[in-house]
Amino acid sequence: MDERDELRQSIYRCKNKGELVKILDMHQMSFTIDEFEEAANVFHAKCQSQEEADWLFGKVNWFRFLYYSLAN
Repeated sequence: MDERDELRQSIYRCKNKGELVKILDMHQMSFTIDEFEEAANVFHAKCQSQEEADWLFGKVNWFRFLYYSLAN
């Protein structure tokens, strides 16, 4: 299992947003949800094709679902 798979599995095991934040911090991926949304908008503006935008929003929507489905 590579590092991304381990990170993904750790994220899926989170029971609340606090655990998610700790896991992301451990991987030097610390950000607020507002920073995430801002970055998503910036990357969306840089998409060169519909396929790139679809790929991006697949990832963005996955994280949004995960984040907002976790308890505080």
